[in-house]
Formats: sequence, C-alpha cells, structure tokens
Amino acid sequence: MTNAMSTPTSTQYDRVEGYCKKIWGPMDFIIEYETDDYEYYAYLVKEDRGLSFGPPLTMTTLCEGQNEALHELERKLYLWAKRVESKQKK
Repeated sequence: MTNAMSTPTSTQYDRVEGYCKKIWGPMDFIIEYETDDYEYYAYLVKEDRGLSFGPPLTMTTLCEGQNEALHELERKLYLWAKRVESKQKK
C-alpha cells in the first residue's frame, strides 16, 4: 500500500458488518481484501468460525484501488440488505 492511498475507516467496516448481519444473521464475519500487486483489489466477506473461516459469502469484482473495492462492497451489501429488509416486512 502506498502512502497516497487512504485506509478504510472503522465506520465503513461497521456499516459493512451491519449489512452482513442483516443479510446472513448474527454471526461473526471477516472482511478482507485481496490485491494484485497493490493495483487491483477485491473485498471478500467470510464467516469467522473462530479457528477457521467459511467460504466466501460474497466478494467484489476487481477494482482499481482499495477504497474503490470497499465502496463497491458497501454498495452491494447495502442494496442486498435493503432487499432482505423489504422481504421481511411483507
């Protein structure tokens, strides 16, 4: 990671985790990224099972930059959580 790149805030992670809990329920999640030489990034969400992790529950496409990938994950989960909420209200 270069100095010019800002790091995601804990508030962003809190929002993402909140969306995950709305979608998959009250479990622990690991939110991590993978990168290709610090140029392209993809964020993944997995269930945190304590000593192991579950398979990816969702992930983003490759994005140009870590912040862009996190914003894409947040956008995706926000829309998904809204759909889940609307189905629960019916």
